[in-house]
Order: sequence, then C-alpha cells, then structure tokens
Amino acid sequence: MESVRVANELGKGSSKAAIFSIVVTVLTSFAIGLILFIIFLLLREKIAYVFTTSEEVAIAVGDLSPLLAFSLLLNSVQPVLSGVPVTIARIRINRWSKAEPDHETITSQN
Repeated sequence: MESVRVANELGKGSSKAAIFSIVVTVLTSFAIGLILFIIFLLLREKIAYVFTTSEEVAIAVGDLSPLLAFSLLLNSVQPVLSGVPVTIARIRINRWSKAEPDHETITSQN
C-alpha cells in the first residue's frame, strides 16, 4: 500500500509528501517491530509453552529468542525500505516509456 501512496505523491509532483509518507511508514513498521522485539525478549521461555509442554524445548526457545527478536526487528523495516526503490524505479521506467522521442536526435543518428 505504501508504494501506491508514494507513486501517487510522486505522480502529483509532491516529493515532500512522498518522503513524509515513507518516513511515517518506516517509523510505524519500526515501532511494531520494536514492540514485538520487546515482547519476545521479555517472554523468552514462556512463549514456548504455547506450543509445547517440554521444559527442554522451552529452554532451547529461550536461548534462541534474542535471535528471533532481532530478526523480527530487522524484518519489520526491510520490506518498506526495499519497496521504495522498486516503486521509484517503476515510476521512472513508466515516465521513460511514455516520453515522446526527440525527433532531432533520431534524424541526426540516421
């Protein structure tokens, strides 16, 4: 959904609004990731008991929880940051393909 908003703002020629939209989306995604990061760090072994009753598995999950938490934090922002360049590239390709050819350049090359 973010790519549509950025594309619309860039299409209107409002680069400041597009940048603001990107910043808001990145910060929102980061906030959600940070909440999940904190939850997984605080619950550690307790979260394993949702899926198992084994104490050994709960300890193993507790050992891996920091890795999971850090992974959630990074993966909350990464899709937004990778989607923005793709959107901008699509807009540039679309503008380039719709641009009228320069007739002087075409005739001088022949």
